[in-house]
Order: sequence, then structure tokens, then C-alpha cells
Amino acid sequence: GGGKVLILAHEEPVDEVIVPRLLDMGANMQNVNLIQGVLNTETGDEEWVDLFTDMAAIEAELEKDDYALLIIDPINNYLDPSLDTYRDSSMRAVLSRLADLADSTGTCVIGIRHFKKDQSGDMLNWGVGSVAYGAVARVVLAVVKDPFRQKADSLMIPTAINVAVEPPTVEFSLVDNMNHVGVMWGNPRPDYTKERIAAQLKANAKKVKEMAEVDTERMGSYGGAEVIKDDFNP
Repeated sequence: GGGKVLILAHEEPVDEVIVPRLLDMGANMQNVNLIQGVLNTETGDEEWVDLFTDMAAIEAELEKDDYALLIIDPINNYLDPSLDTYRDSSMRAVLSRLADLADSTGTCVIGIRHFKKDQSGDMLNWGVGSVAYGAVARVVLAVVKDPFRQKADSLMIPTAINVAVEPPTVEFSLVDNMNHVGVMWGNPRPDYTKERIAAQLKANAKKVKEMAEVDTERMGSYGGAEVIKDDFNP
């Protein structure tokens, strides 16, 4: 049962990390395929996937079977290194083609990107790269630990959506179901607005930074140290 999934991911080793995680989540591996690279038809060499130049090859693979989902993790790994990912026009040239791919094949496309270190401004702009990510995508979700509680569940926060009314933040956690790891969805939290969560995350980060600075000052007051080694001569 379930739809077929095509995964483009290279940050983690496939056999040691990705496949075990899928099995832990109870995935039917008959429905999962992972893209390792693309074949250069002129040289016969396997090459790294580029979302701009290899879009036709990805589309052909999706059309070979009835794929329901394409996961790209992270999306910036599959962009030409010379591409300015913070330039709106450059990113729209890639992302618009990816959106067209989703429409033409009927496949849901999930592109994952990381938070950048500078988390100023709106949460929608915390992800690395151009604002085009949020503008082209139908839905943008942020996933963070609950900043209000010490023993925190995770939160899924809609930061942008252009296909429906924006839903509330939802709590979730990963649980061990004996045979596999599952996702346990919690309560919707309409009180957890993205603005409130962002403000609390910034406050928590500021507090951690201040504590680190105090610890550094304390360590500095003790002066230097020298390692003393025993010389073993049997």
C-alpha cells in the first residue's frame, strides 16, 4: 500500500542512515527509490544531480512509475555551485521549473532546506537562500523544538501557504512503536503563532549566548594550563 516515493538525498550514507531510518518508520521499501546520480549519455559517467540541467531526467524517472512524492534533501545540494542562491531571479529559474514538474507529473515535491545562523526578521526568511523559496512554494513549514517547554515536543509551523487558509501550528513527537519509530501528532496550537515562537526562540538563543559569555569570563580568570604526561619506560 501507499504511494511510491523518489528520494534525492546525499547528506547521510544511504545504507547506514537513510535506509535504516525508513525501515524504522515502517516504510515499504518496494515503494521507495533513491537517486544516486545521473548518467551522462555522451561520456557514460555518473554525475551529480543538478536540478536545473537534469530536470528532464528527473521528470522522465517520475513518469516511469506512478510516483506520489519526490523528496529533495537538502535542495541546495543539487544546485550549481556557481548559482547565487540568494539572488531571487536565479533561484526562480530553478524553483519555477520544479513547480512546473510537480504540476505536470502530479507529484508532491518536498524540498528541505536548513536554517541560516542569522534568524532575524520573519521566520519565513530564516531558511538559507533567496526569498524565492517562500514565494514559489505552495506551502512552507518550519520544524523546531517547542521553545516554551524544557521537555519539548517538536512543532510544525506553517510560515507561508497560498492554497488555503493558514492552519495552526501542530505539536508532534517521535515515538517507539516496538517494531518501528512513528510520528505521534499532538494538539493544534493556535496560540503558538509563528511570531510568538520566533520571539521565544530568539530570547532563548540570547540567554544561551549570555550564559556562554559568563562561563568564558570565569574560565579566563583561572589562567592557562599545561598538559603533564607520564613517561612510561617498561
